[in-house]
Amino acid sequence: MSNRLSESPSPYLQQHAENPVNWYPWGPEALQKAKEEDKPIFLSIGYSACHWCHVMKRESFQHQQTADIMNKLYVNIKVDREERPDLDQLYLKSLMLIMGGAGWPLNVWLTPDLKPFHGATYLPHIPKPGMPSLAQQLLYLGDAWKKKREEVEASADRVSTVVKQMLEVNADPLEEATPWLDEAVRGCELQYDDKHGGFGSGSKFPQPMILRFLLLRAIDTEDTELFELVDHTAQAMGRGGLYDQLGGGFHRYTVDREWDVPHFEKMLYDNAQLCSFYAEMFAHTKKPFYKWVVDSLVLWLERDMTLENGGFCSSTDAESEEEEGRAFVWTPGQLAEVLDENEQQMFAAFFNVTPEGNFKGGASVLTQRRPISRCAKDLGWDFELAVRVLNSAREKAFDAREEREQPNCDDKVIASWNGQMVSALCQAARLCETEEAPELAVKGGEFLLSHFGEKQDDGTYPRVWADGKAYGQALSEDLGSLTLAFLDLYELTLEDRWFDKAQELMETLITEYWVKEKAQVAQTSPKTEDILFRSFAFEDNPTPSGNSFFAECSRRFATLKGDRKAEKRLDALLKKVAPVAVQAPTSFGYLLRTAHLHERIGSELVIGGRDKQFLEALKGRFLPNLLVASTSTPGLDPGLTKGRDEGKAYFCEDRTCRRPAESAEELQKLMG
Repeated sequence: MSNRLSESPSPYLQQHAENPVNWYPWGPEALQKAKEEDKPIFLSIGYSACHWCHVMKRESFQHQQTADIMNKLYVNIKVDREERPDLDQLYLKSLMLIMGGAGWPLNVWLTPDLKPFHGATYLPHIPKPGMPSLAQQLLYLGDAWKKKREEVEASADRVSTVVKQMLEVNADPLEEATPWLDEAVRGCELQYDDKHGGFGSGSKFPQPMILRFLLLRAIDTEDTELFELVDHTAQAMGRGGLYDQLGGGFHRYTVDREWDVPHFEKMLYDNAQLCSFYAEMFAHTKKPFYKWVVDSLVLWLERDMTLENGGFCSSTDAESEEEEGRAFVWTPGQLAEVLDENEQQMFAAFFNVTPEGNFKGGASVLTQRRPISRCAKDLGWDFELAVRVLNSAREKAFDAREEREQPNCDDKVIASWNGQMVSALCQAARLCETEEAPELAVKGGEFLLSHFGEKQDDGTYPRVWADGKAYGQALSEDLGSLTLAFLDLYELTLEDRWFDKAQELMETLITEYWVKEKAQVAQTSPKTEDILFRSFAFEDNPTPSGNSFFAECSRRFATLKGDRKAEKRLDALLKKVAPVAVQAPTSFGYLLRTAHLHERIGSELVIGGRDKQFLEALKGRFLPNLLVASTSTPGLDPGLTKGRDEGKAYFCEDRTCRRPAESAEELQKLMG
């Protein structure tokens, strides 16, 4: 018999609809039930691509005896963290405070007034040394709620008070003229793994936001050593197992420091940020490998993640057939089933498929550590033959892999993540001239306009689209991401509809989310009432925070509209967050990039009318501080548009304007 999750549009919640647990979605019915029955809440937060969430579902939530305990003692609530990152952040911080660490599945015990008093990540069905079973923990805490109520509530009060402090910026401002961006760079360099690239010495996450900041810093300060850090990391990630060498797209992270063995889920937001990063790396270096990464990533996006209506799916799972990585790894025996002898040799040499493997069961995660020329030399082949055989082997192996059972895809569409991908596609179109990117970007933008561009009956914009409908309340990160996506589409197409909607969303961020006395935007709408307290997200982990998006929006509108208030809000926000960003720079990559651009003198390309030929002059050029505008667009700063003749283009940088260009070719020469 199905529980209440069967009516949820979330694919993740639907996966738990047949559990014997009497699950509720987060909402008035469950929260009211907890108060009326004076029961604690067992809150379990996860997401569709979470491997250990699936394990815990199979072991415990599908087990009748465990479900009976849960149903008797608790009001049980399941949350998709991708639908409610505000709840996820709040209770993740709580778990960090309670346990000293956190992750998913995120299981938290709450009082009926939503205050956390205990928490855990994965708990086994059968107890292990040092780890109780879920059933044991449920019984113990249920008993404590009945017999030690005052102690439990006092603990919940203490945790809630500290968590609220953790979710606000309380650091003293930096002294004037502190070179805080330079200090942030040094902080990143201290964490750099100079042997394998990336940051840290254990599991490796790609961290494209901090890499994009360091890339700009290296270029603008002519720091060759810093650029080598970025280039080394980009090569290591793109050639390692983090990247799906056969099918395209980046996995979430690797479990080793060498970038070889990934945790195999793929997240839309990672791939959006990495697409932008690799597009910028190609534009700056012109290395063909970086363009290959972008092009193959976009092909994966179009093939596996794009819905017919233009929206982009959220993620794909790590496992298939209840086994992690099964769809992606290879053994020599599997290659022999689909490739001829020459193809086996070349494929195994190039992608490092060995009898011993680098994954469980003697399988190999594909990596490309040696160039084709080296593989050809080792095999005694000429280069042209090696390329021809490798291409044939790749095609056959991919076709064979497609016949395997594929990981599940979470096909809900999230506003913030889709906005990031639309922006990334605009980057791929301009910087790499990726063939499919412009159409995917525009179609994706039109989906966002149609489903996320209008307010709902409660006065909020939606955050999620799934099962044919938009729902949820947008967070500041959603509105900020959409605003930037629409501005990027405006620069790609010169169409006013994108600029107009960007202005509308920005106005909502200012009037409903910006809190002047805190110099930040709140994470949630003032209309969001089903949460312990209104929080302020400021860390860029794993996606840009609402405050970081707001900062970048403010930077652009300050120039495009001549909006001095936007500039003042940006200055106030940067002053507020700078002290904590210096202390943990890898958690503030997106904000640091905006701060870097803000301290530089910007450049503008103003086109008289809507002559798109001038946009051709921008292709392949890495101009991160350039803003593009059309004189035909209402609402722009008159200082940008006044006196600009139609049919001409005006390029200005370093507060100096070139003579008007009358063709794309002339503009290219003027830009140098």
